[in-house]
Amino acid sequence: MIFSRPFASIDGVIAKRVGFKEEVYRHISELFAERVGVVENDVFATITRRLLPNKELVYFKDTEAMVRGLIAGTIDYAVTNRVTLNTLLYEQVLSEITEDHYFKPFYQSHLSFGFPKTERGETLAKLFNRTLDFVDTEAIHQKYQPPANWRELNKKELDKRRLNIINVLLGLFILVTIVFGYLTNHRANHDALTKLKNRYALNRIRKQSLGKGNGLIYIDLNGFKQINDTYGHTVGDQVLRCYAKLLRQTVKGTSYRIGGDEFVAITPLSRSKLSELLPQLESFEFKLRGQDETLRLHAAVGVFLPDSSELSIKQLLIYTDFAMYEAKRNQDLRSVIVDKAKLAELIEANGINRAA
Repeated sequence: MIFSRPFASIDGVIAKRVGFKEEVYRHISELFAERVGVVENDVFATITRRLLPNKELVYFKDTEAMVRGLIAGTIDYAVTNRVTLNTLLYEQVLSEITEDHYFKPFYQSHLSFGFPKTERGETLAKLFNRTLDFVDTEAIHQKYQPPANWRELNKKELDKRRLNIINVLLGLFILVTIVFGYLTNHRANHDALTKLKNRYALNRIRKQSLGKGNGLIYIDLNGFKQINDTYGHTVGDQVLRCYAKLLRQTVKGTSYRIGGDEFVAITPLSRSKLSELLPQLESFEFKLRGQDETLRLHAAVGVFLPDSSELSIKQLLIYTDFAMYEAKRNQDLRSVIVDKAKLAELIEANGINRAA
């Protein structure tokens, strides 16, 4: 045969687990006491048997099975070629296996084109040699082999995946924290029975003013204790939920349940709106579930008109509470409206300092 100039080479390498016996051996012939794996009918199996003639080798059907045996600890070293090893490790991201670079090269086979030993073959060999002068064989090799820094690239990719997982987990943690905070805040500021805001939520704004155009309505259900005593607390709870629903449907703004049967609403008000709203708040019907009976219920209402004073909500609640109890004592009134004149009357009657 006549051969062209070599265009590639196959290098024999020895693989091991990362960190296993660093810088202990220098040549394959020194592995007589180690478990060594080779691929059946592979050229490197023949070379290894030649270099370790009395060694019992461990045979595998292919390089992938041999590397898996290396990972599992079935063998300590694996003999193969560099391209096959690096391609397998790169494609399957097997970062726990590496080539033991401390070994001296024990085998290298050059690849060439072979032609018949004839005049024509000699001519073809010369032509192929000239062709190789124009072909970037190194670039071709690099195209079909893993990059030289494939471990670094895999590590960066792994770090990127870990970072993405950490970011996702962090995002989930933040989301859970927000949802938990929202639920905690919602529960702290809302009445569990009626779903209206509670006294705690009202206390948080007690130092504020009502704001221009807003009025304050203070409500107490009449005869609620009698409902509990007559029909039970379950029916009493149903009545409270029913009235809370009425507030949500009729009153714009924010409604609060601040006690057993006491409610407060802060809402935009006008005289015309108030005349329409009060009859709905002063009395309502409640149908007993499972019974052919409907209760007609009434409420005492105190109303603080918008822009009647710049007092804080805490102070206005006191005067509106007085107005509500005035309505409660007088069944014919149902509601008492606090304007500037009524406010002055309440302050004088109850001996309360305006700045209190």
